[in-house]
Amino acid sequence: MSRYFKALADGDMDTIVALSDYNDETTLITYEKRSDFIDDYLNVTCYTKPAIAENSYFVYVSYDTKVIGIDTMAPGLNAFHVYTAEDGSLKIDGDMEENVEAAFKLVTNQDDVVDLYNRIDVRYKEAVLADEALNTFMEELPDKVKRSVGVALAQLEGQNEENEAGEQENAETQTTQQPEAEEQPQNQAVNQLVRTTDTVNVRKSDSEEADRIGKVSPGTELTRIEERINGWSKIIYEGNEAYIKSDYLEVISTEAEGTVIGSVKAKTNVNVRSKASQESEKLGVAQASHSYDLLEDLGEWYRIKYNNMTGYVKAEFFE
Repeated sequence: MSRYFKALADGDMDTIVALSDYNDETTLITYEKRSDFIDDYLNVTCYTKPAIAENSYFVYVSYDTKVIGIDTMAPGLNAFHVYTAEDGSLKIDGDMEENVEAAFKLVTNQDDVVDLYNRIDVRYKEAVLADEALNTFMEELPDKVKRSVGVALAQLEGQNEENEAGEQENAETQTTQQPEAEEQPQNQAVNQLVRTTDTVNVRKSDSEEADRIGKVSPGTELTRIEERINGWSKIIYEGNEAYIKSDYLEVISTEAEGTVIGSVKAKTNVNVRSKASQESEKLGVAQASHSYDLLEDLGEWYRIKYNNMTGYVKAEFFE
């Protein structure tokens, strides 16, 4: 995986294509444009779990991103399905089958993997909190890459069309219109239970060019914590923040946060649920010895404030 991330940093698309079994044109251009802002990926570490097929693996890769012109590094974590090809080489699965995706989801929900995600998330938040320049850069990076990819795709399309001037004019118009969305009213923080209306991809950021981290089927219930003005929603997916197109969501219920009535401390690591039920969606993990604002005492369950939203935890594991 170190070779793969070295290629990502260098914009070496030949190596990316050699290591992964599927890369569409837009994905490759996105990788290439993102490398313009990245100096290197350091401290690449793999955490491996067995996958379905023999000699195949679910690989969780943690790393530190060295951004050009910024000293503080941004921790990150990506997940891959890696299998052994017929020639004996290891390949990254770029287009997972449904049964592999389902198994991947189950493994990612295992406690040790959840702990890994939580550790990287804490390190990332500490890094951006300590360095305002890094925080600003990471917030602006998706839009910067999106604009660069849009220009590159427009230029590529223009080369393949007879009417190059007309196509280029349309592309420039679309490119100049994109920043206008940033001038619209601010994104709205919410705490809603939503349902998907169709099969839809879940992305790492609010862009169709962003890495796909999963896919949900119609009728899947999710917690939405932010509705964005660009047509995307920030949701909780497999215990982590992710993004999905708002057009494919319908609101089931909106929960008022309520008044803080006290504070409770977790005795051990405890799952945080979207409802007061062990069968409800897991929003994340409340960490042992950490205190959380108490919003409501339901007897067997507590409703607490968790990561800027409300969640439910078993009261017996708190003091």
